[in-house]
Amino acid sequence: MRSMTGFGTSEFCDEKLRVTIDLKAYNNKYLDISLNMPTWLNPIESKIREKVKDKGITRGRVELNIRIKELIEDVTVTIDHNMVKEVVHGLREVITVSDIDNKITVSDIMNFEGVVKTDKKRDIDKLWIVIDGELENVLNQFLIEKDREGSQLKDDIFKSLDLIHESAKKVESFVPEIEARIKNSFKERFSEVLGHDIDENRILSELGVLLVKYDINEEIVRLNSHIDNFKKSSIIVPSGKKLDFISQEMNREINTIGSKSPIIEISQLVIDMKNSLEQIREQARNVE
Repeated sequence: MRSMTGFGTSEFCDEKLRVTIDLKAYNNKYLDISLNMPTWLNPIESKIREKVKDKGITRGRVELNIRIKELIEDVTVTIDHNMVKEVVHGLREVITVSDIDNKITVSDIMNFEGVVKTDKKRDIDKLWIVIDGELENVLNQFLIEKDREGSQLKDDIFKSLDLIHESAKKVESFVPEIEARIKNSFKERFSEVLGHDIDENRILSELGVLLVKYDINEEIVRLNSHIDNFKKSSIIVPSGKKLDFISQEMNREINTIGSKSPIIEISQLVIDMKNSLEQIREQARNVE
């Protein structure tokens, strides 16, 4: 059993570069990878997403933040000569038309966008090697955390499952009493209506139908089977969706037991089982 939530962080730094990667994950029905990184890293976005998936992560919202600090930048500065000439020509016309005695300065020219162009040279392939290594560290931390939280979830869920199983055993112990109460009540009502003129065969026939109607042995067997199936399925990763489905089936059996039982003690046990099951369903929402 593995949790959907977790975190991881890693940082690389040398004289030219600092790379920091943080990961947080939350519950989600499907795998949703959210990337927050500089736009110039877009060429390697698909590699990042594939690396996350290759780690066997199948469910949850995974938020990855990648921050890059270039301590030494390889920048090329280019002057657009034609634009400089056009800007100077335009400024001179403004001076002539306005009849203002003023000189054109470099700062006046630099205020125009596009006069100076900068081009940062980045080797994305070399940068991917660094990011790949740090992302590996982050994902390994994340998986360890998912397993740790999953182990805690498993312990808590299995305790609730055992409580349901114990309650089911107590319910089963009341089955003979249920049958006895139904038989006595049924015969008393027949006697009140028909007196001593009773057809034994008819009584047995009607009683058989009634006992079948209120029989809960089948529901108890299925409930115990679902508990076993839940425990076996929890070993598989991912298992969250299947565990949720099994929980729904368990809920159906518990509700049926409650609706069939005429004994208040069983009704109380049904409430206890439903309470434990609700805790299981709440915790199972965190399972991948």
